[in-house]
This record gives sequence, C-alpha cells and structure tokens, in this order.
Amino acid sequence: MYDRLGIGEHHQQRDADDELNEYLAQAISGRNIDRLKAQHMNWLLLTFRKEDMETKVTTTAVYSSLCVQLVRGRL
Repeated sequence: MYDRLGIGEHHQQRDADDELNEYLAQAISGRNIDRLKAQHMNWLLLTFRKEDMETKVTTTAVYSSLCVQLVRGRL
C-alpha cells in the first residue's frame, strides 16, 4: 500500500537522487561562472578584458531585463 502512495523506500531514494543532482548542478554552474570570470574579467579594474565580450554580456542583460518586464506587464 505504501509503495502505491509513493511513501516507500523507492520514493525516499528518488528524493535523495534528485537532491544530489540539484546540488551537483549548482556546483558545476558555480565553477563555470568562476571560470568565465577568470577568463574574461580584469580583477584589478573590474572590467572586461575584451570589449566585444562586454557588449555581448550587456546586450544579453538588456534583453533579459526587457523580457522580464514584458512578462510582468510593466511595459
């Protein structure tokens, strides 16, 4: 009966697996962000090393912000 309701060991194992996968995904994402910062940022001046990367990031940020505002209905 408990297995049918999803309360058995299988359910607990799946939750633990999901939790582990989420934790690993966050760790990988964090490492990728650190790597990108090290490759493209000048830490002393806190600027991008190449202007084309700054343009790419800025453009992406503007479009993302615009999309969020449109979804929220503020524009």
